[in-house]
Amino acid sequence: MSVEFAGQKKSAQADATGRWSLRLDPLAASAESRKLIATGKDGRKAEVSDVLVGDVWLGSGQSNMAMTVNRAKDFEQEKTAATFPLIRHFKEESAGAATAQTQSKGKWLACTPDNVGGFSAALYFFGREIHREVGVPVGLINTSVGGTPIESWIAPEIQETKPELKAALDAQSAATPKIDPEKAKADYDVELKKFKAAKAKAVAEGTKAPRPPRNAAEVSERKGTYGQLFNGKVAPARAFHAQRYAVVSGRSEFIRQPCPTLRAPTLRTDHRLAHPLGR
Repeated sequence: MSVEFAGQKKSAQADATGRWSLRLDPLAASAESRKLIATGKDGRKAEVSDVLVGDVWLGSGQSNMAMTVNRAKDFEQEKTAATFPLIRHFKEESAGAATAQTQSKGKWLACTPDNVGGFSAALYFFGREIHREVGVPVGLINTSVGGTPIESWIAPEIQETKPELKAALDAQSAATPKIDPEKAKADYDVELKKFKAAKAKAVAEGTKAPRPPRNAAEVSERKGTYGQLFNGKVAPARAFHAQRYAVVSGRSEFIRQPCPTLRAPTLRTDHRLAHPLGR
């Protein structure tokens, strides 16, 4: 694979699974809208337009970070003034996962009056001040999920290095029903086939359709499970090499054991390892 951007051209070799990565030479912050072109060995190209160069911030945590701008005080006033084309927001839509993922799910949106309502309020107001002060493009990656405990945002392998946290991790693992992903998927496929037939019949008869089945393997990856949100939402963002990150935890942490004074520094260390350029 070869990548062309801002006058640079770099190449990389894909692995057996087709995955590849490369790093461009350092670039100065720029508001210039440019095109990034990736070309495969067979000549096929993929193009990404309107690419800027600036600071990227990663935001995670629970409801205080997840709260959107349209729920903020004086939203209509804020909405009218929200024309900042150099501020971009990415909402990570992936679910939690049992293992670290590499593929993000979502899309970048420029800050406009029409888009800003769905941005994380904490990230937006924070990023807006950074943009005004520094004057460079600002990317905001929002991975937050309301009502989630801090341990869901720390990689399990990191928690296992802390004896005080490992005990809690082991206890939950022992209490969690074991699910065979392959069997769960096979059972789901059977139920899905039945659902589609029942739905088609309901539509033809003008009656209420049944509720669709749920994949037990996916349901088991609950948002509160140790490390699941790190694996599903934070790990995929590694490719962005965020320069900074902001995490908002909640009051529920102060009635839990082990206490958040131990988990908080562990989370900071974990995010630094995941995003080595950030702090």
